[in-house]
Amino acid sequence: MIDSSFQFNWYVLFRWNIIILLVLCGLLAFIVNSSVIWCIKDDAAIGYNMVGQLKTLLIVFVGSTLFGESLTIKQIISVLFTTLGCAIYVYITYRTKECQKHQQQQQLLVNNI
Repeated sequence: MIDSSFQFNWYVLFRWNIIILLVLCGLLAFIVNSSVIWCIKDDAAIGYNMVGQLKTLLIVFVGSTLFGESLTIKQIISVLFTTLGCAIYVYITYRTKECQKHQQQQQLLVNNI
C-alpha cells in the first residue's frame, strides 16, 4: 500500500521531457531485449552470461568515473578477475571455432582427393 503522504501528480506525465524520457527508456529496453535474444540465439546461455558480466564492468567503470567515486581494492580485484575470465572464455571459444573450421577444411580436402 502506498503511504498516504505520497501524492501523484498526473500533469507530470504530460510534460515533454518526461514523455521523451519514457520513449527513450522503452526504446533502450527494446534494444536490450533484442540483443539478449540475438546473443542467446547465436552463442548460448554462457555467452549471454559473459555479456552480462561485461555490462557490469561497464557500469562500474562508467559509474565511478561519472560520479567521481573511487574504487576499492576489492572492486578492482573483482573487475580484473571478471575481465580475465571473459578474455579466457572468448579466447577458448575463438580457438575452438577456428580448430573446427580447420578440421572441416581438411575433411573437404580429403574427400576431394
